[in-house]
Amino acid sequence: MSTNKIMNVCFGAVNPSNPDKKFFTQHGIVVFGTNDKGEERISLKLSSLPIDADFNGWFSIMPQKDKPNGNAPSTTTDPEF
Repeated sequence: MSTNKIMNVCFGAVNPSNPDKKFFTQHGIVVFGTNDKGEERISLKLSSLPIDADFNGWFSIMPQKDKPNGNAPSTTTDPEF
């Protein structure tokens, strides 16, 4: 049986209300683990790409934080319709 560690793929953009700080939006996950043969595996799943003039192709990999219900948080800044 394989054990996996999941981390968030995030993009850091300048916060317009405070240029000294960044805010991060989640765009996917990275899964670190091993397969049934014991070989190390790293998998990347992108769910979106940032549409930002400052996007230079670099992402940050950050640990997931648990919500009280056990699900990973959504850090998207997309408006809800």
